[in-house]
This record gives sequence, C-alpha cells and structure tokens, in this order.
Amino acid sequence: MEVDGQYNGDNNNNNHDGREGDMHVSSDDEENVYRAFLPQDHAVKEENGDENNGNSDEERDLDEGADIINDPAFNAGNGFDEDEDRLPQDDEEDLLFDEAPAFSEHSAIRNAYVRAYIASAFKGASHDVSRIILDGVAHALWYVHDHAPNIEYKGLDDMVRTLPTAERRLGVNLNSIITYLFVCPTCWQVHDPLMLYDEDLQEQCREEDCEGILYTTKLLASWKSKRKPTKVLPYVAPRRAIQHWLLRPGKYQELLQWRRDGDEPRQVPATHAGGDNAFADPSNAMHDMHDAWGWRAIQAGLQRIYYDNGQLRVLDDDVHNLQQRFVSLPCGLVWQINLNPLLPDIEGSHQQSLHGALYMTCCNNPRGIRYLTKETFLIMVLPGPNEPNLEQLNKIMAKFVSDMIELYGGREFQIYGHDNKHPIHSALNSEVSDLPASRKIKGLASFSSKLFMCPQCETPSYYLADPRGFNPTDFRLRDAWRYVKYAFRSHSLDDDDQREIFECRGVHWSVFNLIPGWLTAVNSVVEFMHCMVRHVTKVIILQSGMLNPIPQEDWYPLEQLNEFFSRIIWPVSAARLPPSVTSSSSKADQWRLHISVLFVGLFVAWQIDGTIPDIDAPKSRTNTKHVAAHAKNEKVMCQRHLEVLLSETEAHPTDEQLNENDALTMDRSIRHHYATILEFSAAIWILSSRSISPDEVERGCAALSRACQDWARMGCHLTPYFHFAQHLQRQFLQFGPCYATWVFPYEQNNGFLSRTNHNNHKGGELECTMMRKWWKWVLVHDLLNAFRRLPEPDENDRDSIELLELCLKGGTRPRRHITYPHHSKDIKLQTLDPMLYGLVLQVLQDEWGELGFVIHADVVLADHSACFMGYVKSYSHVFVEALRYRAATQPCGKSACYAYFNGRVAVEIQWIFKINMEYEDQGEISKTVAVVCTFVTDDNMPAFPWDLRAIDLGVQVWYGDALGDMQVVEIELVSGQLILIPITVSGVEYWVTVAHNHVRLVRF
Repeated sequence: MEVDGQYNGDNNNNNHDGREGDMHVSSDDEENVYRAFLPQDHAVKEENGDENNGNSDEERDLDEGADIINDPAFNAGNGFDEDEDRLPQDDEEDLLFDEAPAFSEHSAIRNAYVRAYIASAFKGASHDVSRIILDGVAHALWYVHDHAPNIEYKGLDDMVRTLPTAERRLGVNLNSIITYLFVCPTCWQVHDPLMLYDEDLQEQCREEDCEGILYTTKLLASWKSKRKPTKVLPYVAPRRAIQHWLLRPGKYQELLQWRRDGDEPRQVPATHAGGDNAFADPSNAMHDMHDAWGWRAIQAGLQRIYYDNGQLRVLDDDVHNLQQRFVSLPCGLVWQINLNPLLPDIEGSHQQSLHGALYMTCCNNPRGIRYLTKETFLIMVLPGPNEPNLEQLNKIMAKFVSDMIELYGGREFQIYGHDNKHPIHSALNSEVSDLPASRKIKGLASFSSKLFMCPQCETPSYYLADPRGFNPTDFRLRDAWRYVKYAFRSHSLDDDDQREIFECRGVHWSVFNLIPGWLTAVNSVVEFMHCMVRHVTKVIILQSGMLNPIPQEDWYPLEQLNEFFSRIIWPVSAARLPPSVTSSSSKADQWRLHISVLFVGLFVAWQIDGTIPDIDAPKSRTNTKHVAAHAKNEKVMCQRHLEVLLSETEAHPTDEQLNENDALTMDRSIRHHYATILEFSAAIWILSSRSISPDEVERGCAALSRACQDWARMGCHLTPYFHFAQHLQRQFLQFGPCYATWVFPYEQNNGFLSRTNHNNHKGGELECTMMRKWWKWVLVHDLLNAFRRLPEPDENDRDSIELLELCLKGGTRPRRHITYPHHSKDIKLQTLDPMLYGLVLQVLQDEWGELGFVIHADVVLADHSACFMGYVKSYSHVFVEALRYRAATQPCGKSACYAYFNGRVAVEIQWIFKINMEYEDQGEISKTVAVVCTFVTDDNMPAFPWDLRAIDLGVQVWYGDALGDMQVVEIELVSGQLILIPITVSGVEYWVTVAHNHVRLVRF
C-alpha cells in the first residue's frame, strides 16, 4: 500500500495523452477545449428547466394554484409543499435583468407589490391575503383611471395578482435561488427534488445495506397523495448566487478594485515565490489577502488527475499549457468557505438539535464589506439533529464540489449594465472553520492524534510538553501532496484497508480532494480567533492556582483581578464584554478582548508596591474545585515528557531519568508567569493587527514562539493550538493579515441564523427556514437599494423604502465617513463659553484660511470674506467610520467620550459642534469639530513592567482624573477608540489606556 515518490511540481512538460490507466477526476468532457478567457457555450450545463412555453408569469402562477407556500422563515414549511415541489426552479435566463421588472411599472403598483410581499414574508399573511391586497389596489387604480382618464398608471394592464409573480416582479423570489434537495436519513445519499414524485422512487433508500426511509406519504382531503421527504437539504448553487450578485450595480467593478499596477488581465504565469522571498520590501504592510504571495500563486487551467499503473500518482496538470495566473484572468474570483456547526435557540426545550451551515465568501471583495450578510453566500444548511460522519458529509458536499469545479473552468455571467455576458472563473482557495469541523471536512485525523496532530509538520502530540514542539526551526514539514495521494488511495479500497491508511497516514477520503489546486494541509488555515487565548486564562492562570490567596499577608489576587475587570470602561463598539476570570461560557471574541487587558489586570492582582514579587503562588487546597483538573493536567504533562524521553533513549531511559520525570511539576513563579504573559500578549497584539508587514509577522511569531517555549519549560499544560500557532508565519505570508482568515464574522452569521423563529418544527423545516431567512434578508436588501437608486422617488417609493427599512430594522443605511444623529441643538458659543468661541474661531481661520476663505469675528472687513457669529449645531454624538463618539457634557454615554486623536493622543470629548456658514458666491461651507481635553502624563511617571513593550501592547499610562486644557480639533482627526482602565498603585490613581480600534491600525 506504499505510495512511492513525491509530487514533481513541474507538470507543464508532462504529456498525459494516451497514458494507460489515466483518470481525469475533475475535468469537464474531454472534447471541450479549456479556454482561459472565454468558456465554450456547450461546456456549461444549464439548470434543468422547461423551455419558455409562451405563457406569462401570471399564467404560470395561476396554473400552480394560489396556495403555493407560506414563507417558512416565519411560518411552518419545508420547501416541499403541495404542487410547488413538482415544479423546477425558475430558469436562470428569466432572471437576467438589470432592474426588477416592477421598476418599469407605476410607483403605486410596485408599492402594492412591496406591501403584499411584506405582509406575507414578515407578517405571516397567507397567499390568499396577499392576493386580496393586490386585487384591492388594482381595483382602486382602475376606478381612478376610469374616472380620470388623463392619469396614466403604467403597467396597470399587466398588474399581477398572485404573490409568487409579484415576488418575481420585485426580484425577491426565493425559488430563483434555493434548491430543496432531499437526503436519506441513514446514509445521506442526496436526491434531486424532482425525483420525489418519480413513480419508480421507492420509500426505502436504494443504496446497498441501507434501510433509510426517503419519504412518507400522506393522503389529502382531496384524495390526492402527497410525499413528504424525511430529511431536507436546502442548497444554493454557487452559480445562481453569483449571477444574482453580479446583477448589482457596480459589483463587477468593485470585485476588480484590488488590482494594482501589473495586475491587469494578461497572459502571465502564477508566481512560484513563497515566504519572505515573495516580498520586495518586507517592511511594507499587507492590508489584505491581495498583498500576500498566495494571491498571485493560484494557477488557472489545472485539472486534477490520478492514475495507477501499479504506483499511484496524483497531480494537478496544466493540460493545455496555459501558464496562466488565475487572478490575471479578466475576472478570476477567489473564494473562501466556512463550515460551522450551529445550535438553534429552542425555548422551553432541553434537547439540542445540531445543524451546520456552509458559508462562502469572495476574497476579491474589499475587506470592509467582504463578510457582510449581503455579501456572504449561505450555500447549504446541514440537516440535524445529529452531526454527519465523514462519509455522509462527503455525499452532501459532492454537489457543491462539482459545481465549484465547473466554475473553476469558467462560465459566462450577465453583468449589470453590460449587453453581453462576461467570462467569470471561480477558485476555492481557503477553508476557515473551527478545528473539529476543519479536520472533518478535510478527512484528516483528529488533533488528538499522537502522530498526526499537525497536518503541516511531523511533530507528535507528546512534544506539547517540550520546547521543541514550539520552535519552528526544529519542525520537519510534511509533503502536502502525500495527504492527497493517500486520500485517493483510500477512496478505492475496502474498509479494512481504509482504516490501515488512516492509522498509518492520518487521512480519509474527502470529496474536496477532487478540486484542482486544493491541498488539505495548505488551503485550510489555522483560525486565529480560537487560538489559545481562552486556555491561557482558564488553565495556565486560574486552574493551576496562580491566583491563589495568601491570607496571612492580605494578598487576594483573584478578588483584585475581578475588581479590575469591573472598573474597566469599555468602548461602545465592544458589543460583548469580556467575561469574568471564572466564567465558563464565553465566546472567542470576548476572550480576545480579555487578553488585550489581561497583562494589566495581572499586574494589579499580583503587584506589591508597584512591582511583581519574586515568589511562588501557593498551591491550591485539596478541597478546591481546580485541584483535580490541575492534577490531571500535570499527569498528562508527565506522560508526554515520558514519551519524549522514550523516543530519545530508544525506549531505554535510566532510573534517574524516570525519577526526574516523575518529580516534574509546574513552575509556580509569579514573576516567570507574568513575563511570559507579557510576551504572549505582545505577540497577540502584533499578529491581530488589521495591517501587518512580513517583518512584523516574523517579529510577532517569534514572540509567540518564545512565550510557548517558556510555558513548556515551566511545565504548563498546552493544547495543540499552541503548536498550530507556530505555523502562522507561513499562513500570514500566504493569506495576509488574520482578518482575512478568521472565523468571527461567520460566528456572527450563526448567531443570526440561530435566532430563527422555527416553532420547534422538524423534518427539514428548520433547515429550510434558516436558508430562506438568510436569502430573504439578502434579496430585500438588494430591493431596498434598487429603490434608493431611483433618481426621482415619489411618495409611493418613499413609502416602500420606509417599509423595507423597517423590515430590516434600519440595518442597511449607507455608511458614510461621518454620520449625524437626527436631533441637534442650536447654540451660540459666546453664550455658552466665550473661550470656546475663540478656540473654534481660531480653528476655522486656520483650516479655512488654507483654502482661501477669510473668516472674521464680528464684521466683514474686506471683500470675499465672512463673519463667524458663534452659531453652531451641537450634537450629543456622531459616528465616524461607523464608530460612535459622544460628548461628555451629555447626560449619558460615558464610555463613548474617550478616544484617540492624531495617533495616540488620548482625550475626553467635551462638545461636538457643526459649523455651517454662507460664504458669498461660494455657497455653504461646513466643518465639524470636537472640543477635547487631553489626558495628562509627564517624565515623572513611574516605571511599569510593560514599558519596554508598550508599543507592541498598545498601552499608555496617564495620571488618573486629570485632564489638560480644552482644545478644538476636527472630528476627522479621531483615530480610534480606547479601553480606559483606572488602577491604583502605591496609593496613586492612574489611567491606563489600551488601543481598541476596529477600523484602522493605529501605532505610535
């Protein structure tokens, strides 16, 4: 069963024509010649559907019957209601329009469509009620038309009366997007929905040795029989989602904004340079995936081929010798997927139904919008209540993989504003999931495996107790192609041989191995958000007893740490605040906030007279809850140390070595632990930057490696994540900053889906409800934007906009640099404070003077000048780049009044003023300013243990409750939010600020 030889990366000179035993497993029909820039028409299989029979949309709906479906996002349903499940999806060609057909009709008619749709989709109205609404509006409009013939209602003759047709007119028909597959509940074999009423389809699954029931039959009152599938899999074909997406105005152009000089469409080979060698200047920051070397290393025109002439070979072959960089195609879209388990909220039930969601995100999108709901594709919702095994997962993922292979070869899509279709190619380049889901989708051994813990290197799991397990210079990297080859080998063998390959090679078959360019150990990334942070606090610090008290010395670190967290003033953008140290139910984003201030908290908890004492933390008492857990961890560490010892002594250690191993315990030095926490915190802060240079990546990863090695030397229990993090340097250089490959936005998506109102329905209804809810949000968002694009909206259109905004709870308003609240107060500065008037006047004269405007105080002294009389609009708060900043003089919102200006100048915002002035023939000129008081510091500030790493940690120390003189600055100069931490050291109050900025990297 041994597979000899390694993959030769130079495939371009290999001629595979006529090779005996060849099998092309991911190519299209061999008669179809691959063309990089324009796919052949006959190489693209169209969606199954009836040809246009000449009937109108209205006639088709009347044939279907009135009661098509009640929207399962708010009513029970599973996508297979009577009659509708017998019909194919809407033909893709019928959906190719720049604007929905309703926008060519009178505004009163499309307003009626909107109201009927909202009544059904968001208020639970039946199709009959929606039809009554549409009939009523049509009757009223005809009455007006008959009595006032001069009033024309465009489209009244063809106004539709049924909800499904109205949805098509508005462009919000979900059947144009979602396909409802059904699967065997036992083996998970997937079936097309049109097969449900195939007379030859039996209730029992046809797969060998499977006794699953595909559907149940119900006799209706009309004496008709209805088949209901046992398990439903809602699926959105990527090509349908992409086509809908590309019909948005400006989307095609937006996907190409990443291009710089040299990235224009042309014939150019993929780059082969990797690592540090791929960067001309490693000090230049990477802002996104487009700046990393892996972006331009993706190759077009590959086909994955395997053949077995007694010796198995698997390779990606450029069969037509295109030598083409994928992102240098006219439009090469690079995709990222996430498989995420989710637990829906089931009120009043103790049962948990485990489902899964497969998301797909386009990396060509600008990073600021990439993970928005309207930009993320929900491809499928995996049915519950139980999690599928790998074999079952392969069956339901096969259709998605097949679709992505087809899209990789190229397909023509209609683009908004273009008469002709354009060739679009899609490449699946990265998989970002939590660790269990990632291992399952790749078919790799669990992270608890002794020999295959890490898919990237050969480090065994027992090296988690040895510093060498966290030193990348000692790693022996695996050949990524060997996983692929053994996966193919396993796919063709019986169960016993598959188990042998898994035990010896650590891999099962995964259907994703069919995708050209996909390597399981390279394209699946280490997810930074879940990496180690929680473990540091819960296990290394708390569970090991490093916060145990010394009552006789009145030393209670845990109480001090809890009080520290209770005093922190968090910025308003920190939606979910970090947990207490003893909390056990917190999310990864909360732990990330937690680690950003932990080094300050531990200083407050451990310090004595401003220094960390050189003492050991007392051991936990035997009656405390952490003793058993810590004892178990130390036992694991001793066992790992023993395995390291056995591997180094050829299983013949000396008695002295064995005795030393049995005596190993964790180092309890507070000073050692604090120094390591500082190193670790600095590494996390560096690596979690939104923009990061290759030099900074190297520095951050080096700090992370040192911290992990120190913990290993100290005998701390470390998890596999600490080892996986040692591969972050390769990952960052290939995929860019951590924000390009982290799970947080997908976790937010899960929260959106888990709050779905499902009324405890089963049998596929919950999965379909979630899918329809997601895509309804997307389609309504697009409809709302279409209304906003109207050049001259009338009262009907404004009413439609207001209704749709209410449905989306106002969450779709366009983002601007500065956003003002609805209410303001007109004040005169001389009345409020004459000094404020002088400060504001000076700023206006300085700033507007550079633009040629002359501003005077009392009277106009010369031509082409204006007078500032002190009238301003005062706002309680404003939003700058979607972050809220508030004036401290207002009655609430204390946490929002602290901010950084001009880099790292910490201030308290006192007032926010907007000045509008008429300047002769120049029209109105405007400026928004903030009156601020700076925090106070000086050279006499005492030393703190983090001083040498202050830049890396984003930390500064100021005198507590002290503010400088008032200054007036432009609101545009705000540079980020801060975390304000009041602390007391040796009886003196200080303010510690830690940077908290989700918009741009702010360094000082």
